[in-house]
Amino acid sequence: MGPALSRHSTKVVLVALNAKYSHSSLALRYLKHYLESGHLDLDTLEFNINQDPKAILGDLARRNPDVVGFSCYIWNIELILPLVSNLRKVCPKTTIILGGPEVSFDTEYWLRRYPDIDYLIAGEGEEALRSFLEEYGQAQGSLTPSQLKRICGLVYRQGDKVIENPQEQLDLASIPPLYGGDLGDLRNKIVYYETTRGCPYSCAYCLSSVMGGVRKFPRERSLEELRRLAEAGVEQVRFVDRTFNYDAKRAYELLKFMIELHTPTRFQLEVSGDLLTTEILELLRTAPENRFQFEIGVQSTHGDTLDAVSRRTNLKRLAEVVQFLKEKTTVRVLL
Repeated sequence: MGPALSRHSTKVVLVALNAKYSHSSLALRYLKHYLESGHLDLDTLEFNINQDPKAILGDLARRNPDVVGFSCYIWNIELILPLVSNLRKVCPKTTIILGGPEVSFDTEYWLRRYPDIDYLIAGEGEEALRSFLEEYGQAQGSLTPSQLKRICGLVYRQGDKVIENPQEQLDLASIPPLYGGDLGDLRNKIVYYETTRGCPYSCAYCLSSVMGGVRKFPRERSLEELRRLAEAGVEQVRFVDRTFNYDAKRAYELLKFMIELHTPTRFQLEVSGDLLTTEILELLRTAPENRFQFEIGVQSTHGDTLDAVSRRTNLKRLAEVVQFLKEKTTVRVLL
């Protein structure tokens, strides 16, 4: 759990615009749990992109927060930007922060193009936001250059320059568990989940390649949370691990655990097909119907193209694995 925040109470609203009503925001759950030990008046609000933007704006305006943060992805950024502009008009004193993968790159563009955005957080947001809110509370909203400089991953304006502070990777064991207590609000929902951060590959076209190597959440924590999600009646758990089976031994243990759960919950995983071992394939033959859905991203079947983008793939093995999964298991395969 993150260190305690200052005792100056800051009214904070964190906002997600999910792609569908049935989806839930992993980012907001991380931030809420990491910040919950602080002295904050904290609300997390989940909307979806099909809702009336005026109604969303009205909800935020009525709360009149000191700080509002938006979690930005490719599916919601075009709705968030006008929302930010309108929120600035009705709540001119509110500090507006954007974070998430859609704004973590080309950060200078976002701050120069959209003056109503006060700050960005690039990269992992848990400790960066905690640190920002600590400094914000101590300064009562008027942060000094020396305070801004101390906040990892913060992007801000200083005169006519845009400054981006270095990012720092978290020890994932320091993040509190997300799925304790009552999970009734997740019944029949699609829940995003991760057991790792980072990617084992260095594909030239992918932003994940610049985020560092793979880091693991503690194994026992992952097993307990997966059990609780299954017991809560979650419709589907979608793993956002970049390559779930990068470590074959670990993948086998987690898959075996999910197979043995007594649940209708389906688990969707992103895997590298050519890395699925014979032992894992044999294990998957025992999986119940509708237990697994595998996304096997085939970047290309052309060797020279794979070499050009620095992607290592054994195409012969990949073809054998896909055929095995389709013919001898109940795993639904998405290519």
